[in-house]
Amino acid sequence: MAQSTTAVPLVSGGRPSAQIVLGEDASDRDCFAAAELQSYIEKLAKVRLDIVNPAEAASSGEMTLVLVGQPENNSLVKNALDGIHDTANLDEEGFVIHTGEAQSRPMVALAGRTDIGTLYAVYALVEMLGATFVLTKDLLPPPVDDLSVPATSRVWEPAFSRRGLQPFANDLQDVTWGESYYRMLIDQMVKLRMNYLEFFVQAYQPWVEYTFRGEKNLLGDKSEPDSGYLVISRTVPSCSVDEVKIGKEHFAGLRNMAPPEMQDVDTPEELARLRADLTDQTRAARAPKTAHVLRELFLRETGDRRQETE
Repeated sequence: MAQSTTAVPLVSGGRPSAQIVLGEDASDRDCFAAAELQSYIEKLAKVRLDIVNPAEAASSGEMTLVLVGQPENNSLVKNALDGIHDTANLDEEGFVIHTGEAQSRPMVALAGRTDIGTLYAVYALVEMLGATFVLTKDLLPPPVDDLSVPATSRVWEPAFSRRGLQPFANDLQDVTWGESYYRMLIDQMVKLRMNYLEFFVQAYQPWVEYTFRGEKNLLGDKSEPDSGYLVISRTVPSCSVDEVKIGKEHFAGLRNMAPPEMQDVDTPEELARLRADLTDQTRAARAPKTAHVLRELFLRETGDRRQETE
């Protein structure tokens, strides 16, 4: 289908003028991508678009078709991109945003080579509609009565295979982050098409086991200048909130400069119990679809042997 030369309407006069069309064999992540698009359009225009399948779309009149998925699991995407874009030639995380016509109706196709690329395409379209994603939140414009997609035929592929962040966990401002903060951070990272999260940590002692002056190194030992340990206590005299001189009010109710989950952890044994509890909770919970993106791409690079250590 040829590219359209006019904007494709999604919302007109405060009423829906489009439907989101998922393929016959949509993956879980494609379903999540469609739900994300539906949610953001509702935030941008106070209108909730229906999510339908191709058969339902065929009987829905003149409404714009917002096609979400890959050609192999959404027949309308395959037809819309035929002869124009071949997603099979894209990078594994690449995507296409293409406006045109399908079934004699306005159409915008959001298609990746994989469902990760399709999710990226959805967030890229939301940015085209006026949203700005930053690491800590979404920046959204005031809702409007009319919302449309500018005519486009955009192809995106990453310049780098690994794109992400490296929190420096030795800094106290970083080690106070808890599970809820990291869940939010990972969600925002995927919206920004980041796919890698690496933690930089230096122990208060060598990674290898050894003894010094007859004492075996122990987790939690304080490091003095003459102790032989790698990091001395002069670097961080105390993790107590009482030692904070500037910005102490931001840590009201906390005893230590540590994540909320670790406020009462004082011994290696308590740390071991917390680690086991958090591991069990993580395995039992259904991880966010966006967290799956980082995990899947990480395992693809590092091999299944890393998965065995979870």
